[in-house]
Amino acid sequence: MSRNAMIAIAVAIAAAAVIAAAAVMMSGNGGGGEKQPVNPDDVPLGVDTNVSKTDLDALKATGLPVFGNADGDLGITQKDADLIRSMVSQKASLSSHPLADANRDGKVTEDDAKIVEKMVKGEKARVWFMDQYEQVSGTPRLVEVEYPLGNVVAINPDMVQLLLTFDGDRKLAGYAANNSSYPVMFSKVDKNGFTKCLGTTPRSIGQAEWVALKNLSGDLYNKGQSIGAVLAYNETALGDYQDDLKAAGIPVAYIRCTDPILSIDAVALLGFLYGPEYSKIADEYREDCRQALVDVSDAVSKVSENDRTRFIAMCMWRYVSHHDSQYTKIGLQAGGVDVANLPGDGSTQLQDPEALAAYNGKVDVLLNCRTLDFKNADPVATWENSSLDMLKKSSAFEDMFFLNMSLPTPCRILYATSMFYPDVISKDACDDYFQNIVDKYLPYLHGTVEDGRFDVRKDVTTVMTYQDYLDAKGEGPEPGTLTPSEDVVALAERFFGIMGPKLNDPEDMKDGNKGFSYAPYALSGDNGPMEAKVESKNGSYFVKYSIVEDAAGKYKTLTKEYETKIGTSFRGGVYAGLPFSNGLAESMGYYINTSDSDPVKTFCSVKFAGYKGNCLVEMQFLCRPSMSLDELGKLVDAAYPSSSSVSAEAWAKAFKTSVLDGYAGAPYSIADGATPEKASVSDSKGKRFVSFYSGSDAFSTFSSKKAEYMEKSLTETLDVSGFDDGYGMIVQRTNGGGFWMMYFAGMKDGCFVDVALRNNDSAGFSAAEAQKVLSEILSSEPA
Repeated sequence: MSRNAMIAIAVAIAAAAVIAAAAVMMSGNGGGGEKQPVNPDDVPLGVDTNVSKTDLDALKATGLPVFGNADGDLGITQKDADLIRSMVSQKASLSSHPLADANRDGKVTEDDAKIVEKMVKGEKARVWFMDQYEQVSGTPRLVEVEYPLGNVVAINPDMVQLLLTFDGDRKLAGYAANNSSYPVMFSKVDKNGFTKCLGTTPRSIGQAEWVALKNLSGDLYNKGQSIGAVLAYNETALGDYQDDLKAAGIPVAYIRCTDPILSIDAVALLGFLYGPEYSKIADEYREDCRQALVDVSDAVSKVSENDRTRFIAMCMWRYVSHHDSQYTKIGLQAGGVDVANLPGDGSTQLQDPEALAAYNGKVDVLLNCRTLDFKNADPVATWENSSLDMLKKSSAFEDMFFLNMSLPTPCRILYATSMFYPDVISKDACDDYFQNIVDKYLPYLHGTVEDGRFDVRKDVTTVMTYQDYLDAKGEGPEPGTLTPSEDVVALAERFFGIMGPKLNDPEDMKDGNKGFSYAPYALSGDNGPMEAKVESKNGSYFVKYSIVEDAAGKYKTLTKEYETKIGTSFRGGVYAGLPFSNGLAESMGYYINTSDSDPVKTFCSVKFAGYKGNCLVEMQFLCRPSMSLDELGKLVDAAYPSSSSVSAEAWAKAFKTSVLDGYAGAPYSIADGATPEKASVSDSKGKRFVSFYSGSDAFSTFSSKKAEYMEKSLTETLDVSGFDDGYGMIVQRTNGGGFWMMYFAGMKDGCFVDVALRNNDSAGFSAAEAQKVLSEILSSEPA
C-alpha cells in the first residue's frame, strides 16, 4: 500500500483499520507465506521527541537543523556529502558530526551521503529535521517529511504570510485563516487557482476545516499526491484533530510564525525543505533580516540604560502582553524595557482602567499591536474604538502607537525602534527597508494598487500615532474629550436582534399595505464607535445611536417638536405620547394610528428619542395598517434595555453553589463585598466565577464581554434560551494534561451574568454539564 493510499484511507476510517489493512498487504496473503519486500514508501513518516543530548546540541548550534547538515553550517551542499564519505572511509564516530547521520539509523554510511546529494539536487528523499516545538513546550521534536516538501497546509494567517516571503505559497495546497480580514495579503493565494481555503477559523482547525482538509487529502490522492505537511503554531491550532492527523500519517511541523526571531529561522528551514529554488530565496531573506537586526542592535547599543524607552506591549486593543510573548519581544528587540514584565507568553485583559494607571510615571510608550493587512487603516475609527477606554487613564495614552503586525517580522522591529528612538533610526529609513522587502520578496503587492506600484509610504499603515489621529480628525473632538458612554454598535445589534424578524416579516413584505415601510431593514454598513443604525432600504426609517456632545441638549431640541405634535389630529387619528420608558436617562416619544379609506394612508407613525451619557437615541418608523400599545412598547424596550430591578446580591445568594462542585477551585461561595448592584460566586482566588451585575451600564458591560467571548476559539456553543440575550460556549484546552473552559455572557431582566469556569475532567465534561450551570442561574433568579 502506498503512503498516499494510507493517508486517504486513514482520514476516512479508523486508524486501526488502516494499520490492519497495511499489515495484511505488506505480508502478502496474511497466512504465514513468504514476506514480500517492503517498499520504503510504505513505511510511515516518523516523529521523534526522544532526542539525544548530542543530537540536540548539534541541532541547536546550526543555522539549519536538518539531519544531513554534517558540517553544521547554514545550508546543505556537496561539502556535506564529501564530509560524510570522509567519515565513512576513516571510520569516524558520529560524535564529531552528529548530523551526518542523514537517515538517523545510528551510523554514518554511504546511504547518508546519497541522501545528502539528493537534497542538493532537489531529488526525492526522506528528510529529518527539528521543528520549533521546543519553543512551545520545552521538548525538542524531530519530524520526517518527503523532500522536496509540497502540498503544504498552513494554519494561521501569519503562517501564510511567512510562506509568501519565499514564494512558499506556490506549494500551498490549503490554509485555515480568516482571509476576509486580510484581503490584500491573501489576494495572491486566493487567486492562484490551486490553493484552497479550508475554513475561516482564524488560528485553528475546527470541524469545518477538518472536513475540508479530508476532502483536500482525497483530491490529492486521486492525483497520486498527498499532503506534505501541516504547519501549525502550536498544538492548540490542531483543535481536536491532532490524533486524526497522526493516524492519517500527515506530518505536522510546529512553526513559530509570529516570533520576531524564530520566524526568520523558520523561513530558512521551510525554504530548504521546499527545495533548492526556494532555499535560495529563503536564504537571501534570512540574510537581509539578520542584517537589519544587526543594524538595530548596533544602533540601540549606543543608547544608555537610563535613556532606554520604557514600554508596555498591548494586543487585542486592551490586553497587556506577557514578557515572553511575540509582542513584547518586538519591543525588547527594539531596545526597550518591558516595565509590565508579566510572566508567561500570553496576555492579560485589563479589567479596570486603574490597572494601567498604576504604571504612570514608569512607562514612556504603549506599543499596541494590531494586524491591519497591507492597506491603510482609519486613524479616527482606530483611536475612537471603545475598547481603548481602559487605556485612557495611562499617562502614556497619547504616546501610544499602533504597530501593523501584517508587516514582515524584521520590519516590525525596525518600525518599533524608530518609535522608541527616532534620533537613532528614522521612520524614513524603515520605509526604505520595507520597500526593498516588498520589491524583492513580496512583488505581488504591486498588483494590488491601481498605479501598479505599491508604495509603503502611502499604500499601507505601518505605524499609527496619536498625531495621525489628530491630523485625520481635524477640528473634531479628541479622544478623552468625547469618550463614548455606550457601545452604540452593540445597541444597534441588540435592537436588530429583537426587532429584526418583525421588521423583515416575509409575509408582510409580500403585501405592500402591511408591515414596516421600506423593508428590508438591516444594520448600516457604516456603523462604528461614534454612530450605529438599523435602517430601512432607503434610509428613511431607522433607530440611530450617536455619540455626540451635549446629548441632553440635542434630546431637548427633539422633544420640543414632539410636544407640539401631541394632542393634534391627522387623517382620522390623534398624536399621543408613548406611555413607556426604558433605561435611558430621559426619553420621550409619540405615535399616531391614522384611519383612512385608502389603505396606503392608513398607518402608524412613531417617533422616539432619549439619551444616556453622551449617547443620543433617535427612532422613527412607519408601519401599516396600525400598531398596538403592546407592539409600541416592544419597540421602546428594544431601543434601549430597561433598568434592572434585580438584586445581584439576592441572585448570588439564591444560586446553588453545589452545581459547581465539579469545577476547578471548588468549593465556591459568595465573594466578599456583595451589593445589590454587584455580586459574585467564585473560587477562593476569584479566578473562576459566576457573577451578577445590575448597574446602569450593565448592557454596555455585557456587550463588551460578549464580544470578547465570541472572539475565542470554541468547541461547542451553549443554548442561551431563557436569557434576553447571551452567548456561551465551551472550549477544550490541550495544555497541562487537558481541561475545559466554560464562558458565558448573558442579560436577564437588565442584569448582566458573566461566567468563567474551568473543568479538569478532560474526557467526561460536555456542553450538557455546562448547561446545568445556566439552568441553575435561570431558576435561581429572585422573583
